[in-house]
Amino acid sequence: MQMVELLYRSPPTFDREAIRRRAAQLLGDVRDMPGKPGDKALIFVHPAHVTQLEDGQVPAQTAILEATPGVTAERYAEELQQSWSCENAAALIAQLQHTRLVTELMARWQQPEDRARLFHGVLQATVEITRPDALVFLHTQQVIAASTYLEDCDREPILRRGSLNVRFFTISDSGGDMIMDTRGMHELGLHDLQCHYRNLDPNEVAGKLRDTAAYLVENGPVIKSGETVEGLSPDEKWRCQFEESLLEPKREILDLNPGSPNAGGNR
Repeated sequence: MQMVELLYRSPPTFDREAIRRRAAQLLGDVRDMPGKPGDKALIFVHPAHVTQLEDGQVPAQTAILEATPGVTAERYAEELQQSWSCENAAALIAQLQHTRLVTELMARWQQPEDRARLFHGVLQATVEITRPDALVFLHTQQVIAASTYLEDCDREPILRRGSLNVRFFTISDSGGDMIMDTRGMHELGLHDLQCHYRNLDPNEVAGKLRDTAAYLVENGPVIKSGETVEGLSPDEKWRCQFEESLLEPKREILDLNPGSPNAGGNR
């Protein structure tokens, strides 16, 4: 699932009706699901996105919940390692003490593009109204300053910093091999991407993975194993193949192979 923790310096106040109204401006019909007296959970229903199950219809939902207390570098160690869009991420979260969790519910049957749009509509509304200082994207493993996220809110959800992460690793004793993969596609019901390579510009490879990911979110899982995509130039063709990921978490990914002489490993 898509899950983001919001981090605050001071205890936040949540005006559920203000968040619902703003989310409705962004998404259309958004309804509040009232909880029990004293319940701090806020659950917003998306009635235009309903799945028919055997025992009835289930609408997609986005929830704002209490999160595990305690903001520490140890708790977010993995996210801090790959927070390329946030300078001094560790110093930022060291100033923060209070947390809330925004997560999707009952949405896994929806199309990837719709899932991203619904989730980010409520997330954007919550960030605008409650003003957190940082966002920890748990499903993409990165920390983003709240101001950075708001700067991107005129872009499609998958293109906002935080929504997708391109992780970067070098392999010691391998003659310069590097691995890049994405985090955030698997949680939308798509394959994350991976590229194992050498002698290529990491920024260009990262751009290729981002562009391919955005294409898949918009169009669905249209790239099949054995097909090719354009490489870093129009005359290059990179072969795609479903395989087990080289990196944790282990999952089936879509590997983009740049071919000789730039493919990493023994391919």
